Amino acid sequence: MEETMETLCVVACDSNLQKAEELEASLRRWKQRLQLASFSAASTHTASSVPVEEAFSLADTSVQRPPESDIEQSARNRGEIQVGRENAVPEQGRQAQLGGREVERAWHKLTSYILELERRVREMEAGSGRSSATVAVSSMDSQTGDISRAAVGNPERHTVDLRDGYIQALLLVFSWLTTAELCTASQVCHRWREVAKHPQLWQTVAISDTVMTSQDLVRLGRLCSESLSLSLHGLMPEMAGPDEDLHSYIARQRGSLEPGLASLLSAAPHLSSLAVTECNLMLTERLLWLASVHCPKLRQFTYTSDEFPPSPAALWALSNGCPKLQSLHLPPYPNSPFISHFNDACLSTIARGWPHLLQLTVGGPAITAAGLKEIVVYCQWLEVLRVDHGPQISSSDVTDMLSSGGLTHLRSLSFLFTPLSPKALHHLSSSCPKLNDITLHISPNTYFPGSSTDSVILKKFHQIHSNFQELEKMPQMKGVLQLHLHHPQTDNMVTID
Repeated sequence: MEETMETLCVVACDSNLQKAEELEASLRRWKQRLQLASFSAASTHTASSVPVEEAFSLADTSVQRPPESDIEQSARNRGEIQVGRENAVPEQGRQAQLGGREVERAWHKLTSYILELERRVREMEAGSGRSSATVAVSSMDSQTGDISRAAVGNPERHTVDLRDGYIQALLLVFSWLTTAELCTASQVCHRWREVAKHPQLWQTVAISDTVMTSQDLVRLGRLCSESLSLSLHGLMPEMAGPDEDLHSYIARQRGSLEPGLASLLSAAPHLSSLAVTECNLMLTERLLWLASVHCPKLRQFTYTSDEFPPSPAALWALSNGCPKLQSLHLPPYPNSPFISHFNDACLSTIARGWPHLLQLTVGGPAITAAGLKEIVVYCQWLEVLRVDHGPQISSSDVTDMLSSGGLTHLRSLSFLFTPLSPKALHHLSSSCPKLNDITLHISPNTYFPGSSTDSVILKKFHQIHSNFQELEKMPQMKGVLQLHLHHPQTDNMVTID
């Protein structure tokens, strides 16, 4: 079956190996979904009318082509479709000389294979009481009409019928694809492209480590009318021109994605989660202003940048435009020359702008215990707090922070390479009644920067580490404290359970 599936994918994708691999991966996920449904049906003693193994041999048998949709029939009557679906497959080189018949047969088998898989899963899940696999299809049962082209084109001619079983099967399979896989699948043929544009498939958009332009984001915005989550990570600029010097190139790329991102955010009015990380140079802190204007329903926001850390003014704008934000993550960028720009003024803006904040990540060498105190005082409902490369915190600092009775709802606390004393940690754990998860990452550089190889310093760090181990053995800390030790030379992490 594995060889047959690969053959179908290669032929259907017109010998394009990359598209064939993406299609094969999606069908493998579908096969795993069927196996899961089979296991659920067996566990509830639900008998299937046909053995599961037979579903995986359909591509090797002669099957009848599924009925055409009304649009295909009308197009065939007008003479627009002459051979079938081969016109939807790109023809190149020798493939074009064969008249597309080999592609036609491959599409017939592949279509029937997907349809049968969809039917088997729905049958098994109906018997076992599981319905999650059919959410993508059942949620559209009440809809009528067609899926129009999101790009420029004739919407009356380029439509697909949601009542078509083949379309429903494709929607179900496509719902398991990532954003990159969905874009690859949309290049297979015209019909797949139309199905891939359905707004339900774009509720969660995640793009990472790829070259991106402002126009690409504008085109992406046409598909995101119902998007709820957007994640951009590690986006890269285009290559410099042959006659372009470095200074001109940097000036041209600085903030170059912001017009396209503004268009994308304005096209996604229901966006509730936005994460932009390590998109250096092309996205600046102006992103926070754009989010404040176009994302009033935002609930989660994550942002890290090498050159443009968030400023108090940008955070103030975000708090005014997105007052209902519940999760804010602003971890420091490692080894950034501008890491000190995030300071206590930023913490003060956060504390006063979002008093109902539930989750927060902050850090950097410029913040102090006084700035963290403002967070504790004003954010009384905080449940998750993460301090990354933060300031030195002593037991007296903790006493001062908790003097106002804050952190009573805190459930999870993390300190990443933040010089916290064992006594201060014990004071925190005993003062937060709901605290049930403490994560601590430490290394010699955390307490003694630049002296991690000195024998005297290592001896002092060993004593600190031993104190944390003793704290971990206390009854009230067992199962709560997770201590992670990082070796100074190899930077390997050793987890101490």
